[in-house]
Amino acid sequence: MNFRVAVVILLSLLCIYNLPGQVSKRDILTGSISKERLALFLTDRQNFSPVPALEDPYWSSIDIRTRQMIIEDGEKFLDYDWPSLLARRYMDFDIDGNRTRFSERYYARRNALSDLCMAEILENKGRFMDDIINGTWLILEETTWVVPAHSSGDKLHDYHDVEVDLFSAETAGLLAWIDYYFGQKFDELTPLIRTRIYDEVDRRVIQSMLDHNDFWYMGYTGRIPNNWNPWIVSNWLTAVLLLEENKEKRTESVWKAMDVLDQYLNPHPADGGCDEGPSYWGHAGASLFDCLFLLNKATEGEVDVFDVPLIRNIGNYIHKIHINDNWYVNFADGSAHNNHPAGTIYRIGKSINDRTMMAMAADQYRKNPEAAMMPAGRSPFGLRKIPNLMVINEISGFTDPYIPELHYFFPDLEVVVARQNLDNQGFYMAIKGGYNNESHNHNDAGSFVVFYNGLPLLVDAGVGTYTKQTFSSERYSIWTMQSAYHNLPTLNGEMQMDGDAYKAEDFMIENHHNRISVSMEISGAYPAHAWTESWNRNLELNRRTEKIRLTDKWTQERQLARNKWHFILAHEPKTDGKGSVMITNGKDKLYLKFSNHFTPQIEKIEIDDDRLRSVWGDSLWRLTLTTGKKGLNGKESFTIQK
Repeated sequence: MNFRVAVVILLSLLCIYNLPGQVSKRDILTGSISKERLALFLTDRQNFSPVPALEDPYWSSIDIRTRQMIIEDGEKFLDYDWPSLLARRYMDFDIDGNRTRFSERYYARRNALSDLCMAEILENKGRFMDDIINGTWLILEETTWVVPAHSSGDKLHDYHDVEVDLFSAETAGLLAWIDYYFGQKFDELTPLIRTRIYDEVDRRVIQSMLDHNDFWYMGYTGRIPNNWNPWIVSNWLTAVLLLEENKEKRTESVWKAMDVLDQYLNPHPADGGCDEGPSYWGHAGASLFDCLFLLNKATEGEVDVFDVPLIRNIGNYIHKIHINDNWYVNFADGSAHNNHPAGTIYRIGKSINDRTMMAMAADQYRKNPEAAMMPAGRSPFGLRKIPNLMVINEISGFTDPYIPELHYFFPDLEVVVARQNLDNQGFYMAIKGGYNNESHNHNDAGSFVVFYNGLPLLVDAGVGTYTKQTFSSERYSIWTMQSAYHNLPTLNGEMQMDGDAYKAEDFMIENHHNRISVSMEISGAYPAHAWTESWNRNLELNRRTEKIRLTDKWTQERQLARNKWHFILAHEPKTDGKGSVMITNGKDKLYLKFSNHFTPQIEKIEIDDDRLRSVWGDSLWRLTLTTGKKGLNGKESFTIQK
């Protein structure tokens, strides 16, 4: 690509970029059909069958190995000693900030019930029914389905407060699928179970969502929605479509659900990027598609927006930021290691006719067939697990090779990813601009990651287990959120700040055949007392020389402390004489080269958090290079090479 084309890219970025709070009036869903036409085509409860029912011949076609695996999972919970949900554990979040002591037991109930249901669906002999009834009734008797971290109550939740959070909605979805599959079996014993399911789901979710416009994630209060919007709506829609018999209420609920989804889509970046990171795509983008699949099925295909460019971009974002195997580009609270089910990726790819995405799913399935069965985030089994099960034969027979592009860029998200080669050999880099008030934000404008031969080299740590501190005024006291623990400089002793005003500017790409470089101005991400007038950052992948070069050029008004450059590494680095540090991806040795005046300091970051340890093991490493030069103007380059 020549200079003129590079300038065109820059101009297009400047034209497309959505500033925080900027909203487009797309109304993709409510604009696709009138409310009157929706009422005409909306399938009634008795005829809505989104997945094979209990007596459908489909279930006898499941291969023996898969059948046995699902049944064995359910057998673990026969005569299950259901965990108690104690009031004192609910109060932990307000008292000491702990989210897990209660929620682990809360989720254990639902996960056990889901596995029992799947086993009974496959076997259909009644062997699991007593435990399904026990689990269902226990959940129906819970005072609230809202987890402590999402409750607005004072330590305990007021029974009369029917706010809807992520997991009250998921519980409603789970109970709706249980009614869909086992309602007739319940009625043979007593009609009270199904009556109670409808009453509790309606009171806590269906009617509450109709009554309220003030839930922040709906998008009516001025706050831009995030993953909560489609994640909750997917389960709200499930509950309405599977349980609600009243035609008028059914139509009102579905229409409002579509309008709430439009509030998510209207301000969404046109490039489809998920600023919450790849982990949240499973609950943001993938949950949006759960909604679209349900709406398409419930309206006999009348609601069909899969060919809308924004919808396509939201779907295929996940393959564009895929690095290799289970590794993904993970800016913000996303994890670098993700297990998005192949079935979910395949179905979404098929719906938007993205064969690269379908090939990615097939490639993942061949490497790990059992992972295709995994529901993303253990969502209610009918929403993901059964639809994914139904496409396994298609996935296994899909033969297109998985060949990603050499580079992708997200102009709204201000993220660029680039590969040295198409076969995961050599370097992979990703860099972000953006601003420091994104959803699940880290102070990381200008940060980047580097992989080599598909394995991590310079990394973004991600986020640890959530606590009360994570989403409080103390968020940026957590090390994983700070710019000094990203691949960024500390200027005059100052780290980046959080807020809309702190951002990267002048984001620009130059893409040539053998070289791609990204530059931006990041001084605006630092406070005024960093005394930095300009800090221009450039990251370049040169495919011909097989190197990555980072170049920073700056002008400062004062020099109160020596500037420092931080590099977060997946494995222990070793100094290799003046101007060089040996770094590794765990298999290959590479070298980070820099000017002789820098003083390197290597720090081991001990990891005691289970969430971080599951990705990185017991430690990460931080290399800090402190400049030995004085002067208010400067330019330094750092090269990564074999």
